[in-house]
Amino acid sequence: GTVRPRNGPVATAGGLVFVANSQDRTLRAYDRDTGATLWVHELEANPEGIPAVYQAGGRQYIAFAAGASWGTGTDPVWKNPFHRKPAKIEAQGYHVFALPDAPPKR
Repeated sequence: GTVRPRNGPVATAGGLVFVANSQDRTLRAYDRDTGATLWVHELEANPEGIPAVYQAGGRQYIAFAAGASWGTGTDPVWKNPFHRKPAKIEAQGYHVFALPDAPPKR
């Protein structure tokens, strides 16, 4: 996670831990037991908040919000490009990924 904006991990019943990082616009999946990185996906917007995991039709999904605005505040850390990778306005919104039908082999 990061200090600004706040992100955090979410765990699935299948042993995956997801972390969406707004500093490098990347969503990562880790193995709960080993800590190994299993999947990395860079977005064109900055993931924000804690991802949600839900199930529909027998399939699990991960969903999270992503933004692209620098905000309206005057905090120099927030607007520093070294703190947060620039994003595309048209990429902001909710992003949803379907998890694999079978858990990864351990």
